[in-house]
Amino acid sequence: MTITKTVTENLANLALDGELDSLASTDLEAAMEECIGQNLSVCLDCAKVPFVSSAGLRVLLCAYKKIAKYGELTLVNITEDVHTIMFLSGFTKILRIK
Repeated sequence: MTITKTVTENLANLALDGELDSLASTDLEAAMEECIGQNLSVCLDCAKVPFVSSAGLRVLLCAYKKIAKYGELTLVNITEDVHTIMFLSGFTKILRIK
């Protein structure tokens, strides 16, 4: 997975490219922890993410809990397949998805 980070004021935009599986989840977790350390809200652009595994969902949930203390975690441009995964796992009720 490739993660492209752009920061504007108190918001980090992370554009993801590739499957969010167990291997890629460690990269995303590191990028998210860096944002959390700077108290940045995070917007994940998932237009190029065809699949999210349970490991990826864990990273999103952990990041959401930490970011919710001071800001927002938002997912944008999610594919239909990823939306289905989010819906079936209950994440559409937890995460802000645009």
